[in-house]
Amino acid sequence: MKIITRKYKVFNFNELKDEAKDRVIEDLRYINVDHSWFDMDEGYNEVAKKYGLKIIMGEVCFDLDRDNYCYFETYNHGGKKDYEKGIYIADYKKFVKKAGLKLNKRFEDSFVIEHKHYAGGVGKNFIADNYGYDLKENELEKLENCLESFIDKILKGLKDDYNYLTSRESIIETIEANDYEFLESGKLF
Repeated sequence: MKIITRKYKVFNFNELKDEAKDRVIEDLRYINVDHSWFDMDEGYNEVAKKYGLKIIMGEVCFDLDRDNYCYFETYNHGGKKDYEKGIYIADYKKFVKKAGLKLNKRFEDSFVIEHKHYAGGVGKNFIADNYGYDLKENELEKLENCLESFIDKILKGLKDDYNYLTSRESIIETIEANDYEFLESGKLF
């Protein structure tokens, strides 16, 4: 039996040459966004509260590139036990006011947020009549605009967070916080 021991020269990020640093940044480009990175940010829930909404970021679907969409699941497609919709109206008064309408009894629980799927996996949330109450066209339009405004804010937040998390600055922060070490070439040790 043989035991072979190898010795390596290892470097922290700041000790690497610029060319090796660039390789590290490229190799670890997605280190901060590989799993549900968006599910841990409470900022999205704060935005939802301002609209009178409750969201579950684990039920969000989005594409930040070519299709550029964001929507929340509202149907238990997977048959999960104890499923909760990805988006729902928690405070009708606040949502209706944000939409620029006056709340009255006929609005209370008269509409819900649902979603549709389109070709290519794209989806969209919309306002749906809940109990056979017919929303007037101008009411529906204002409620839809309010929902779209909220979705746009979430999509912008996702883009901003993604851009920051894949930035050189954020990647270096992660490397340094985790005390990663590298070979001289920039390969992770």
